[in-house]
Amino acid sequence: MSSSEGRQRAKPKAFGLLLSIGCLYLSFGVSFGMLQAGLPPILRAQGIEIGALGWLAAILLPFGLTFLWAPLLDRFGSGLRAPKICWIVAMQTVTAILLTALGHADPTSMRAVFSLSLAIAFAAATMDIALDALTSQAVDPADRPIAGGIKVASLATGSIFGGGLFVAYFQHVGWMTIFGIMAVLTMLSTIPILSQTHRDTAKNGNSQDAVKASLAKAFRGTERRRHLITLAVITVPVVLLFGLNRVMLVDIGLSLEQIGTIVGTASPIGSLLATGLSVVLVRRYGAIRSIIVFTVFCLLAVAMIITGMALRDQTALVVIGAIAATAGSSGIYVATCSMILGWANSDQPATDYAALYGISRFFGLILLMLMAQAVSFIGWIAFFAIACVALVLGVTAANRMMSKTDA
Repeated sequence: MSSSEGRQRAKPKAFGLLLSIGCLYLSFGVSFGMLQAGLPPILRAQGIEIGALGWLAAILLPFGLTFLWAPLLDRFGSGLRAPKICWIVAMQTVTAILLTALGHADPTSMRAVFSLSLAIAFAAATMDIALDALTSQAVDPADRPIAGGIKVASLATGSIFGGGLFVAYFQHVGWMTIFGIMAVLTMLSTIPILSQTHRDTAKNGNSQDAVKASLAKAFRGTERRRHLITLAVITVPVVLLFGLNRVMLVDIGLSLEQIGTIVGTASPIGSLLATGLSVVLVRRYGAIRSIIVFTVFCLLAVAMIITGMALRDQTALVVIGAIAATAGSSGIYVATCSMILGWANSDQPATDYAALYGISRFFGLILLMLMAQAVSFIGWIAFFAIACVALVLGVTAANRMMSKTDA
């Protein structure tokens, strides 16, 4: 067989894998978009204080705490034919059940909404880390920027429903119907990955190594610790840049339907465009240079937000800036995902990915909750100014650290 024939046969297989991964990230994006961008503006519009909404961000903590239970994914099920896919299917099923339960819950009961949302976040986050582990091992190194782009693009597309249509039409369609549709989408998106079980194997084929998976092992060595610090100094300020954007838009007078239809649609589209550009930049110039490009983009976007707020009557400028900031953040995430996929390609991929991605995001969420309490005192302009300074300092530090590693 010639090498060209081999490449031609490899393309359909790679396409099938990437398509299956994209479907799962899409359903994940729907759930994540609902939790992150759907509930906060709805509750804010009902009069909930910003400080309380800041603590509502606690339902997102499972996405940053997966490193605590990720070793279980590497340890248990290693003797099965496709252990990571087994975890994926199990967690998708649990998520669908919980979404159905949330649809039948009383939307005015904050205890029920919070509890079920937290459980959904736990199941979805566990599925996500199993999928990331599978991706880090099954995707070729040359395709990692594409895989990272697919993740961010699928999340953005999913958020059109979870964070856009959910906000705009939940009063018209109904609470139960919205979550019923989400549950069905969750199960349908699981079907394609079942055809990829042959790709789900241990890196070295020895299931005994999986038994040794541990969080301590993920931080062993100077280089691994440098990787974690690099991601943290980039991720933390990026979380600040988009974490409270839609709450801010409610404060400046936008209605829920405006946020859902305009921002909820335009932001994901902007993220999709930024994702495509970031994939090209990462493959051609490397991850850190792509991050620098999108950092400049984010700074310009925040300058628009601050200018619009300072002029008071420039709501459109603030909205455009918020959409652009989300797009710039997506471009940065494509680059960081590409780096993580390479760094987590080990004998404990779920643990290493969760440690790298989860811990950095956990720090970002903690700071976001604290800053949400401070917004009432310092105002939105100061909030975004602080986020910009943190982003510049973080990317500068990351650039210096990346120059010391070959990763």
